This record gives sequence, C-alpha cells and structure tokens, in this order.
Amino acid sequence: MIELAVEIRAEADGLVIVVTGSLDYDQAAPLDDALQHALTDRPAPGRITVDMAGVTFCDSAGLNGLLLARRRAEQRGIPFVLARPSPAVTGLLHTTGADEVFVVGPGPGAPGDAAPGAQPRPET
Repeated sequence: MIELAVEIRAEADGLVIVVTGSLDYDQAAPLDDALQHALTDRPAPGRITVDMAGVTFCDSAGLNGLLLARRRAEQRGIPFVLARPSPAVTGLLHTTGADEVFVVGPGPGAPGDAAPGAQPRPET
C-alpha cells in the first residue's frame, strides 16, 4: 500500500485538500485531521474541495470519513466537493451508492468546476 499524503491549499473560493496514496483504516487519520481543521477554521472556507485524483485505494473507513465531513460541512452551510476521483474512488462511490450524495467536480479552478451550492450529479 502507498502511504497516504494530504496537502491543504487555500484558494480564492475555499480550501483544497489534495489526497494521494491509500485511504484506509490504518491511514485515514491525516485526512480526518485535515477535514476537521477545514470544518472548524475561522472564518469558515467558502468551499471544501477534496482532490481525490491521487488516491490508489479507498476502503469503508476512508469513505465514512468523507461522508461524515460532507455531512458536517452541509450542516455549516459549506459546499463540499470531491474533485477528480480516481478509478478506485469512483468504483467505491458507485458500488456503495455514495455517488448519489457527493457533489463531484473536475478539480479546483478547472473549467466546469462545480459551483458553490451545486447539487449531486444526476445519474446517467
């Protein structure tokens, strides 16, 4: 397994959390900490974008952490976007039905980037 790495960047419209490596039970703490920091930061960010392009593996612990952070962000009125999910993440989202609850975007600053307040993508 590839060790999890998390980078937090401030951008004009909010925070971007870039995740690379294996997001599993044994390695979820750095992402959980980054998400908790983003959700309790003052002033609150305009949006939290989690860039998942570099995630090579994600298990239920990783998914649960993302779902919890999405719910907490929603409660605080902060848009929560999963950007560029890797094939491993996309498969897990689809298999579990979590693709119905997340806003999925192309990535921070990209054309067509999910706008704040965007709704989950419609099923195709």
